[in-house]
Amino acid sequence: MAVGFILPFVSFQSGTDEDGNDWQITRGGNAFVDLARENARNSFSYFVDALERQEARTDEFSIEVELRSPSGRATAVWLDNISISPNEMTGTLTATPPNGLRGGLAKGDLTSFTRFQVLDWRYPEDGRWRGNFVLRVSLANYPVEERARIVEYLHESPIP
Repeated sequence: MAVGFILPFVSFQSGTDEDGNDWQITRGGNAFVDLARENARNSFSYFVDALERQEARTDEFSIEVELRSPSGRATAVWLDNISISPNEMTGTLTATPPNGLRGGLAKGDLTSFTRFQVLDWRYPEDGRWRGNFVLRVSLANYPVEERARIVEYLHESPIP
């Protein structure tokens, strides 16, 4: 008989802002989440290719990146309105953690990021979502009804 288990996700603080956008300050890890983030980072070229092919509605393309709080804690925040050029990658912050971010960055601010800061990504394709690597490995933590609803809008594979 095989035994499966989920390691606890260690988080210093997390939440959702008044508009429903997620933020998280992490100080530990879960091996499954760490692997999901590594897979997202390693497959980032699929996101870039899809963004380049997209002619409109790029506001639905989102990237989760690691920024720092004023005290230096790693903070995972989603960006939208992504722009990628040969010289720079930028996005708009979708939430402001309660403790803020270095440089006074806040929701709605444009910030640049590198590929090494990418933790997750998502974009719509044929009415369902590609990416969402961390969400996929976290599905077991959701109630059955919510899990079923989430699975309906995810592609069977995070990458094409």
